[in-house]
Amino acid sequence: MAQNIVYHPGYNVSFFGLEKLHKFPVDKFVRIQKTLQQNGFDKTRFLSPNFDEKLVFKHLTEKYIQKCSNSKWLAVCINLDFIKLFPYRLIKKYLCNPLLFASCGTVAAAFAACEHQRSVNVGGGYHHAWFDGGEGSCVYPDIPIAIQELREHKQIQRIAIIDLDAHQGNGTARAFPKDEDIFLVDIYNDIPFPSDLEAKKYTALDIPIKGKSSDDEYLGLITDRAFPAIEEFAPQALFFNAGTDIYEKDPLTEIQISADAIQKRDKMVFEFAKKINVPIIMTLSGGYHKDSAAIVAESIVENFRGKDS
Repeated sequence: MAQNIVYHPGYNVSFFGLEKLHKFPVDKFVRIQKTLQQNGFDKTRFLSPNFDEKLVFKHLTEKYIQKCSNSKWLAVCINLDFIKLFPYRLIKKYLCNPLLFASCGTVAAAFAACEHQRSVNVGGGYHHAWFDGGEGSCVYPDIPIAIQELREHKQIQRIAIIDLDAHQGNGTARAFPKDEDIFLVDIYNDIPFPSDLEAKKYTALDIPIKGKSSDDEYLGLITDRAFPAIEEFAPQALFFNAGTDIYEKDPLTEIQISADAIQKRDKMVFEFAKKINVPIIMTLSGGYHKDSAAIVAESIVENFRGKDS
């Protein structure tokens, strides 16, 4: 039985109940895990990552590591202004460590996919962070770190990333500004945040969507533009940033894609990875409506059912 669903209870944020003031549904990850268990995914399917702070920090610049230990900066980055009043040791324990844990989970998922052809980290996808910066509740650049780890272990060199979160994946783009072996496809809602013009320069295929999109139009962009470009690039692996904040009820999107279309999107991406015969690593990224956990869980059930999935 493949252990390719990566999760640990340490992903879940708990900060004396104050974490509920954040727009992100803090019980999302544990709800997904419980739903998967109810659908027959027992403990043999789950891979528990190791918490390894050094693994994450070795890829960050010294200047950025210092910034990450500043309470005032973290308050801005995580979008919780009141945490600037707390000492860093508390913020790290209750807010940063879960993000570090989930970042280690993306690394574990990357290696699991090399073995089992597909994997999902029930967390991660912090695509507004890079090796020297972060914003938008993204502190640690988990996908770029996982890519660097694969390269260091001489597993894979040439990698494509398809970012289908509702927001521009500017951090991922900034992490690899002139890397010819990285191919980033970014389909996102053209809204004020983050509106990173510099990151656009480093994005191989940049597809901003203005306002609302129909399900068919959205899925058509993936099949007609994203997939052919990735196939031509001929990657050795595919990272899939599967944000559900494109959902029609999500408070942070204008795209308004149905839950059914999100399910179809995910299945299309997994089938595409199988077609071009590359390992695929899925991370969850954004998703701020209470329905997000159910949408993600259903997608994982669909794409990871069976003994060899």
